[in-house]
Amino acid sequence: MKETFETFEKRSHVYKIISFAIFASITFVFSCIFFSNIISKAPQFLMVCVFLISMFVLISSMFIGGSSIKTYIINGHLILTDSSITLNQNIYFLKDLFCVETTAGRYKGLGTRGGLDDGTGNKITITTKDHIIIKTKFVVVSKTQRDNLTKLLKYWKANGYKIVSNGIDLI
Repeated sequence: MKETFETFEKRSHVYKIISFAIFASITFVFSCIFFSNIISKAPQFLMVCVFLISMFVLISSMFIGGSSIKTYIINGHLILTDSSITLNQNIYFLKDLFCVETTAGRYKGLGTRGGLDDGTGNKITITTKDHIIIKTKFVVVSKTQRDNLTKLLKYWKANGYKIVSNGIDLI
């Protein structure tokens, strides 16, 4: 079995703009609640327009995870196979590793309390027998890809490799 994931280090400008818009919208809504006597002096039409725009930004941001907009900048690929991990063209064989730790389980489009997930909350830490630690963040784009990741981690664990997983049940 083989599964390929995109890796990233930074968020895109789109993500930063959306984050700022969400922050500004939340700030505006709370300002309306707590400073209503000051804001009541502003033209009502203007306040209604700003409020509607704020609510649109808040609600649409909940669904950005399910869209085709990438909220990260790709910097390489993570390839997992039955016997190795390839990270940006560096191959690490499982027999040469001390431990593999993952924080994973979320995938693009997964419904959460805050809306749809963008699949970027996944991390892998590879520790070699020489105690060299390699960390990277990766994106899981579908439930199928997450299920394949689970199968690979279970396979590795069943074959005696030290696998630690937060978010994926390996039992």
